[in-house]
Amino acid sequence: MDLVAYRTTVVGPSWRRRGTRTWHWIGLKIGTFLLAFLVIGAVAGWPLFHLIRSMPAKTGQPPDAAFFETFLLLFAMIAGMVLVLMLCLWFLRDMVLPFLVFEDATTREGVTSAVELIRREPGSVLLYFLMKFVLTLVAGIAAELCLVAAVFIAGIPVGLIGGGLWLLLRHAGPFGTVFLYISLGLLGLTFFACLMLAFVWIVGAILVFYQAYALYFVGGRVSALGDLLEPPPPFPEAASQQFSPI
Repeated sequence: MDLVAYRTTVVGPSWRRRGTRTWHWIGLKIGTFLLAFLVIGAVAGWPLFHLIRSMPAKTGQPPDAAFFETFLLLFAMIAGMVLVLMLCLWFLRDMVLPFLVFEDATTREGVTSAVELIRREPGSVLLYFLMKFVLTLVAGIAAELCLVAAVFIAGIPVGLIGGGLWLLLRHAGPFGTVFLYISLGLLGLTFFACLMLAFVWIVGAILVFYQAYALYFVGGRVSALGDLLEPPPPFPEAASQQFSPI
């Protein structure tokens, strides 16, 4: 988040500025996830136990209606808890983290400030999370399309080269066969490297967009962050007054 706010790719200065806060943030995330998983396990434990008990005892015997009811209940509960966990993660990363990073707040102060922001502007925060959910769906679809395009862009030349080598070297004897398989292996590694590079680019662009979206939303409520994103114009110099001699 600090890199996006300062519009830089150099990690060293950012780590020197915010290194101590990073460990507090990591501890907060780990504690939140552990608590969330404990709650999920406690809530989903009984339906899961009931689902296992309602499974057919004999092989080939169709399950009864109670099995499907319990399965649907368990699925709905897990989906709801995953949604709640995702909202908690968004709350921590988008609402709490800016106060920790740009106002040097403690963990308690950051959570308190974020809760106060939600209490003060519930409509804006709700619209923010709704738009982020929509943007997540759109970004997922766009990322898949970009990956498919990357597969075609990287696969066509690799396939043509591999096919040409196969036609030329498949009857070239032992040496040609060894060279063919080595070349095909290198082409496969090249294709995989291109896909990984495209994946990193696409995911990096999406994550930077998410960070910028969160920063500009919170930046209007946090003065230090707002001044960093959009520096205020310099004050005009006072016009010099000319005094004419009497």
